[in-house]
Amino acid sequence: MNVFNYLNYKDFLRLSLIEKRKHVSASFTYSRMAKVCGIQKTYLSRVLNSDSSHLSEDQLFQAGSYLGLTKDENKYLQLLRTFQKSDVATFKADLKVEIDNIRSINDRSESHLSVETIESSIDHSAYYLDPNVMITHIFLAVERYRKDLKALAQQLHYSDEYLSQILSKLEQMKLIKLTSDGYVLLKEDTHLPIDSPLYYPYRFMQRVKTLERIQRLNQEKTYNFSVVFSADESTRKKIKGKFLELLEFAGKAANGAANEDVYQMNFDLFDWST
Repeated sequence: MNVFNYLNYKDFLRLSLIEKRKHVSASFTYSRMAKVCGIQKTYLSRVLNSDSSHLSEDQLFQAGSYLGLTKDENKYLQLLRTFQKSDVATFKADLKVEIDNIRSINDRSESHLSVETIESSIDHSAYYLDPNVMITHIFLAVERYRKDLKALAQQLHYSDEYLSQILSKLEQMKLIKLTSDGYVLLKEDTHLPIDSPLYYPYRFMQRVKTLERIQRLNQEKTYNFSVVFSADESTRKKIKGKFLELLEFAGKAANGAANEDVYQMNFDLFDWST
């Protein structure tokens, strides 16, 4: 569960316990959490199901630790607790701004990916404005292509000269290095933040390349899904939250997998009516 989707720390603790008990272990219970917090189960239950009482800072920290929260996630819960306890309107307004800023930052894809964002000191424009440069970089993570550049060029329909140009660009960007044993990757994963001036032209070029590739593939080699549906803003946020959880899972799964082939995943969720 993504703690940054919540504005009420009690809701998160309650629902997180249910989620972990259902999907992780039946040992996640009110009794065990209460014991970790140094309080009675009845008191914990009463606090989490009322608006009038609150856990102490120490108790909330212990509860978050019990659920396996990170340092930043625990700090966010403490901020929610302070917001919920305060009766001073101006103070609550300042806290709400801080909460919204944190939620906005954690609503971005890069917050759910274990990759580095690009270095501003190096010109990466060619990498993000020419999809072939990025695709070639990822292909070089696969040993059979890294060891056989002719096979790589054939797979991507490149001429030898064009492949050489791309390899040169990747070297200049310090993403690969030519050694006596061939090319080695200096960095495999990069991510372009949404506030980069390259983001929107990159997204357009990548989409064009995606459609071009899909048209070449047999149906057995590609899965594509698109739907237009009506719902409300709350549902949209829930769907996006689930995708960000999937994105985090996919990143961890891909990082732990053998580099045997190159894949691409796309997801779009946007508003037609505003």
